[in-house]
Amino acid sequence: MKFLICLLYGHIWKRYHHPPYGYTKSNRATTIFYDNLLRCKRCKEYLFMNRIKNKRPYIAFCGSSSTGKSTVAEEIKRFFSNMLKKKVVMLDGIPRLAAKDKLNEKGDEDTQHKIEKMFMDIEEKHWAEPIISTRSIVDRFAYTRANKLNRKVMKFYRELIPSTLDKYTILFYIPVEDHVPLVLDGVRSVDKKYRDKVDKIIKKILKEYDSELPLMIELRGTIDDRVATAKKVIRMMYGKGK
Repeated sequence: MKFLICLLYGHIWKRYHHPPYGYTKSNRATTIFYDNLLRCKRCKEYLFMNRIKNKRPYIAFCGSSSTGKSTVAEEIKRFFSNMLKKKVVMLDGIPRLAAKDKLNEKGDEDTQHKIEKMFMDIEEKHWAEPIISTRSIVDRFAYTRANKLNRKVMKFYRELIPSTLDKYTILFYIPVEDHVPLVLDGVRSVDKKYRDKVDKIIKKILKEYDSELPLMIELRGTIDDRVATAKKVIRMMYGKGK
């Protein structure tokens, strides 16, 4: 009976509250639902485990620039590697391209194709190894839309995004929060308005492709809060670690 109630509640929650299984300290209703879900073994198996069966672990992060994705991803990489007792490949979401390549608000068609080729090459090279990526196809598509690139590039991403989302086993979304400052490293955009614009587009894309998303969790709060939530989700998905 508990299993059926949880499934019904989960269906209603996914239909009217996006993201479906978000977990934040500021949202008590979501927190209660998520904690109850973790305690229900049959729900975990039914809702999640069948979605990663026969898939290599591929955890991706999405969010605008300077939201703390890389910091959380580094912590999760160490945790996940210790959990699996094997190497976990870190896929850096900010490729070190040539100086002539344009990024962020200056991004163009050539740069986007180079970035996608870089991701595809690394995925192919490490086809059997667990991957953690500090960016996802959602981010890259969002920057393409934010920069209003031509129809050819837009079509390329619309055709690519479903198959790429299918590779992921978990997608962690980190929204823009005021307490996270812009990082001035010469790569990330220093334009706060542009960062906010990309974040809004990411939310739209997540809604548009809701039915094709893997397990998607929103991470909020301090770095420690985000890391703790991510670890909890990973333990639930893979049934190991402390």
